[in-house]
This record gives sequence, structure tokens and C-alpha cells, in this order.
Amino acid sequence: MESHELASIATRFGRRSLFLKRSRRLLRGKNLNHMKKLAFGMALVIAAVGAVGILAPSALQWLGPQTATSGAFYFIAVVRVVFGLILVSVAPVSRAPKTLRFLGYVILLAGIATALTGLVAIEHARAVIDWWLHLGSGIIRLTGVFLAAFGGCIAYACALGARTHLGQ
Repeated sequence: MESHELASIATRFGRRSLFLKRSRRLLRGKNLNHMKKLAFGMALVIAAVGAVGILAPSALQWLGPQTATSGAFYFIAVVRVVFGLILVSVAPVSRAPKTLRFLGYVILLAGIATALTGLVAIEHARAVIDWWLHLGSGIIRLTGVFLAAFGGCIAYACALGARTHLGQ
């Protein structure tokens, strides 16, 4: 092969490589935007549960005993692990990347702890839920305030239109 043919091939592969890099970046950005929408939706659900706890604490009092089973703990653990991973993955394109990454890891660890609790300490978990329920509607409302604020902060960080490209 002559040098001009090698240069032509190298240029072609260089363009292809650049094209692939750009394509991957665009696809990753689109996937992150979908993940960001999912995180935003999950955060709104958390805020809505908090609002229900503030406005109708009896609903959370009813929900408490329903979640005191191993199966419910495993389901909650899976949701927490998935939500934590989603937050970690969308952190770079959020309004608060470091905070969201930290919260994602905390929620991920909470999911693992929830699974272990469902496995080895479900009776203790039932006792803690019963104790929380007996504290009264004031504490349940306070828990609702925390959940509404927590969900609202995550929703704000994941709001669409905010920092949607890497490197901004």
C-alpha cells in the first residue's frame, strides 16, 4: 500500500471513530434524559407520599402494617436499589450532581440494608413500625414533611431543561 492510501484509510477510520464517539455521546445523553425523567417521576411519587402523610396521616398509619412483611421489604429494597442507581447515573446531568450522586449512594445502601432487614430482622422491623405508628399523627405528619421535602429536592435536581448535556 502506498502512503496516500494509508492516509485515506486512516482518515476514514478517524472520521468513523469520531462519528462513533459522537453517536455514543448522543445516545448516552438520550438515555440519560429518559433516566432523568424516570428519576423526576419517582421523586414526585416520594413527594406525593409525603403530602399524603401531611394531609391524611391515617393513610400512612394504614400503610405501615401492610409493609411489615418480608416480601414488602424485598420489594422496597429493589425499588431503593434501582432508584439509587438511577440517581447515580443521572447525577452528571442534574442541577446538583454531587448531592444527587451522594443521595444515590445513600439510597442504594439503604436498599441493601432493607433487603438484609427483610432477611434477618423482620420482627425487629415490625416492632419499629409499631413504635412509629404509636407516636401519633404529629410524628407521621413530620415524616410526611421530610418525605415531601426530600422528593421535592430530588425532583428539582432532576427537573427537565436543567443541565441536560455532559460538561455544562
